[in-house]
Amino acid sequence: MDTLAEVIDLVRTKGQLYGQIKLTAPWGLMLPGGKGICLTVTDGSCYLGVDEHALIPLAVGDFVFLPGPENYSLLSSPDMSLRSIHEVITPGAFRQSRLITYGGGGAPASLIAGCFTFASPESDLLTKYLPPIIHLKASSTQSNPWFQSTLQFIAEEIGEGRPGSSSIVDRLAEVLFVQAMRTRIDSPCRDEAPSWLLALADPQISASIDLMHAHPEKAWTVPELARRVSMSRSAFASRFRELAGETPMDHLTHWRMVRAANMMREDKSLKLSAVAGAVGYESESAFGKVFRRVIGMSPGRYRAGVGE
Repeated sequence: MDTLAEVIDLVRTKGQLYGQIKLTAPWGLMLPGGKGICLTVTDGSCYLGVDEHALIPLAVGDFVFLPGPENYSLLSSPDMSLRSIHEVITPGAFRQSRLITYGGGGAPASLIAGCFTFASPESDLLTKYLPPIIHLKASSTQSNPWFQSTLQFIAEEIGEGRPGSSSIVDRLAEVLFVQAMRTRIDSPCRDEAPSWLLALADPQISASIDLMHAHPEKAWTVPELARRVSMSRSAFASRFRELAGETPMDHLTHWRMVRAANMMREDKSLKLSAVAGAVGYESESAFGKVFRRVIGMSPGRYRAGVGE
């Protein structure tokens, strides 16, 4: 079972908007978050600030994915003061031109920037356990010519602005997101924050996640999962929490509710008893209590239209 593909399928993006940012030193821009953000440096270099995190130097070929920052900033040097992007260009003007130009006329830098929301309201259950910053340096993707050629293709499509370019870019960007997740799993950072993405890099913990995702209807326990991946109970529970940032049972509960929400969204004729049974609950009442606690609303209200 391909856990990454299944997770990505459930957190598919929508409302993507990509464009170019062309800057000349000195500059310091503050941009709003609240959505998924993708950044690719196509020329020059700069510094990236994300919420309270330390500044990150970016160079040509670097790719950054931010699952949901409150704000982020781009600076020509660490000591630059920041100006709001809304003072430089209006959202409507950017949607029309897909281009931001700003700076003092010095050394140039260019980026491709994209923002999008996730397709389903329960996506937060999966994205909140992603690292707040996924930074792929050019050196880590150079061995993957497909990744770099996709970045170049996106840049060309945005720059040329040909008919249908926005559709091409949106679809390529979604594939690029999957490639970025795969690259991060293959080469996790040692100091990376706990996440299910980091957990998928560990063969035994990844195998336990595969089991839970493949059969959410089963009455899984920590001892049984540990046995299935050839670990002691204590070692399994400790490593799972260390890597994933949550307990195995918390992950299972969240996954069950995401799957249940997806089932109700795809087929509104399904009886709640069938949905409950498919994700491991013998009664609608027990399922409803957990769904309300995790998703924040009753299954009935969700199915009535909030999940559309």
